[in-house]
Amino acid sequence: MEPTDKKKLELLYEMYEQAAYRIAYAILHSETQAEDMVSETFLSIATHLHKIGDVSSERTKRYLLKTVKNHSINQYRKNQKNNLLFTTTDAQQPDEGMDMILEWENAQDSSILLKQLLDGLTNEEKRIIMMRCICNMSYKEIADCLLTSASTARKQYERAKKKAMQNSFLKNRIGDETI
Repeated sequence: MEPTDKKKLELLYEMYEQAAYRIAYAILHSETQAEDMVSETFLSIATHLHKIGDVSSERTKRYLLKTVKNHSINQYRKNQKNNLLFTTTDAQQPDEGMDMILEWENAQDSSILLKQLLDGLTNEEKRIIMMRCICNMSYKEIADCLLTSASTARKQYERAKKKAMQNSFLKNRIGDETI
C-alpha cells in the first residue's frame, strides 16, 4: 500500500468509523459483530482506494456507509440462518434453568456443583436437563431427539429439574448439620 493510500485510509477511518459502527450496530444489535463489520468494511475498501477521490465528499461517504450496510445485512442473514437451528418454541422466554447455569459459571468449581445437581438423577433426566440448560434446546427440539411430544419433554424437564433441586437441597441440609 502506498503512503498516500495509507493516509487516505486513515482519514476515511477517522471520519466515518463512528457512523459505520452505528449503522452496523443498528442492524446487528451486537457490539462485537458491529466492530467486525466496520473492520471488514475498511478492509474491503482498502482494495478499492483507487476508486475514491475526495475523502470528505458526499459520494465517498455514501459509498462507505452503503458498504458497511451491505456487510452488516449479509452478517444478519447468516445469523438468522444459524438461529433457525436453535430457535425455541416458548418465545425465547428466560428459563429458570438458566439461573442454574449462571450459578454454575460463577461457582469456583462448577463441575462439583453440576455433579451435585445431577447426582441421583437417571440418565434420561440428566440428558433432558443438559439439553435444556446447557444446549439451550427448545422443548420441541428435545422432543424430536427423544421421539416424544413437546409437552411431554417439557413435563419431563420440569420433573427432572425439581428432582435435581430437591436432591441438591437435601444434600446441602444434611451437610450443614453436625452429627
